[in-house]
Amino acid sequence: MAGDESKVCLLVLAGLPGVGKTTFARGFKDYLEQRSSTKILHVCYDEIISLERQAAIAARAKENDTCQKEWKEARAQVLRAVKVFLEGGKADDVEALEHLRQQCSLDGNERRLLVIMDDNNYYQSMRHECYRVARSLEGVKCGFCQIYFPAKSAKAVEGDASRKAKSLPAEFIEEMARRMEPPDPLKNEWEKFSFAVNLWDSEQVKPNTSS
Repeated sequence: MAGDESKVCLLVLAGLPGVGKTTFARGFKDYLEQRSSTKILHVCYDEIISLERQAAIAARAKENDTCQKEWKEARAQVLRAVKVFLEGGKADDVEALEHLRQQCSLDGNERRLLVIMDDNNYYQSMRHECYRVARSLEGVKCGFCQIYFPAKSAKAVEGDASRKAKSLPAEFIEEMARRMEPPDPLKNEWEKFSFAVNLWDSEQVKPNTSS
């Protein structure tokens, strides 16, 4: 993807577990692939960092600071894999990188590539890490935007419980809701391309029907 003609965009999704981010990402990916030549890399953290592992980390995090570091490092490995995927090279987490390559193959001639970062991203600092990756890519011109999915914690817990895979503890989601930092484009210049989508008001998209 190197070169002046490359057009890459990093799209960060933000919202509580269970609000429908992954369902939205898959639908958006299908829509674009059917109507354009844009290649899509859907970076679904739940597929790279299993829900079982997330639930285990969440259960231990209250009593052990090491678990907080474990979760932060797991997310950092995914970001490093994305950076290496776009630049070429080697990653410290070979499994994460191979997962990305299986999702989307590049031959260097792509005109457009959209990278969807599908995670909770409830802290501003988490999203800024993605922004820094977008701006630090060597030889790749990369745009950056965000979509925030607002929802009350009770709705998120309900949606998360409907997952086919193991759901997260309700208290973990409720705590995340209390700590949620929605995008603030008036305060942060780097968040100026931010949008809010309420999937709970949509008749066409039902949260968490596929994951």
